[in-house]
Amino acid sequence: MPLYGIQIAFKDYKITRGIEGSNWSDPWYKWFLNFFTDPYFGRLLKNTFMISGLTILFGFPAPIIFALFLNEMRSAKVKKVIQTVSFLPYFISMVAFVSLVTEFLSPSTGLSADILKFFGKEPIYFLGDAKY
Repeated sequence: MPLYGIQIAFKDYKITRGIEGSNWSDPWYKWFLNFFTDPYFGRLLKNTFMISGLTILFGFPAPIIFALFLNEMRSAKVKKVIQTVSFLPYFISMVAFVSLVTEFLSPSTGLSADILKFFGKEPIYFLGDAKY
């Protein structure tokens, strides 16, 4: 049953009839033939290999280089902050992460505003001012 839906690739599937009610394609490889003879097939195949190759080329060494740079940092506090910030999106969703950053940088209720007010400075709207 896990591959039950794979039948759709060999049928003239109609959503109103469902998988069982749809007729088998004639020939059975009709949709594969359609895909491989499409004029955009070459471009699609090239783009797929390009994206995969670039992902391997840049995506594989990047975390290793980042780890080596992080390992060479002298300040343990800065190192821990960078580690926490770089791994935070893996533990909480990006929406929650952006919401936290927005709240911290808010000029009226954010942590940055409270710190600046404590030192007698005016709050800065970091997310709304182009120079920041």
